[in-house]
Amino acid sequence: MSLSGDVTGFTDEVLAQRGLSRRIAMTVNQFRMIVPLLKNSDLIAVAPLGGVADGII
Repeated sequence: MSLSGDVTGFTDEVLAQRGLSRRIAMTVNQFRMIVPLLKNSDLIAVAPLGGVADGII
């Protein structure tokens, strides 16, 4: 999830420290968009748990 559309951040910094990276397939600017996208795909998301927990867990 990115309000600004920026696709790099804390997650990428932590991955880089471990010699890893990720491939970003898409970004969304609203939490409510995450759950439907995940339910109908093999994608994963990096998002605050409180923002999407009710729809996933």
